[in-house]
Amino acid sequence: MNQREFVRAIKVAVYKAAAKGTIDAFRKPAGRRPHPELVELSAWFNGLSAKDQDTCARAVDFAARQATYNFLAVLDGLAAIEPEGPKGKIDLLYEKDGASTRLNDEDANQLTFLFKEPEELS
Repeated sequence: MNQREFVRAIKVAVYKAAAKGTIDAFRKPAGRRPHPELVELSAWFNGLSAKDQDTCARAVDFAARQATYNFLAVLDGLAAIEPEGPKGKIDLLYEKDGASTRLNDEDANQLTFLFKEPEELS
């Protein structure tokens, strides 16, 4: 897996899944006893007009995209997760069949850059 493949996989498994899963949960909370807060949000969401539900879905999508981007920024070393002072470094390795690939290689494209590429390019 290279950087581009990793970012594509993250788009599907994290960003898109979070956005779709949230709206699906708003439409119909799963489980026998869903969390009361989710039940409340579901009642609110289902009471909205179709246009307002679409606007809410777009806001949820935006939040999921931004959260995923922020996490990739941490992996790229662009956003600190430590308090003031010297910072450590995160090395993200993908290992398969005895081969290892560094996915957040500072000498290659940043994951955040690849994430922002239009779908047809990424």
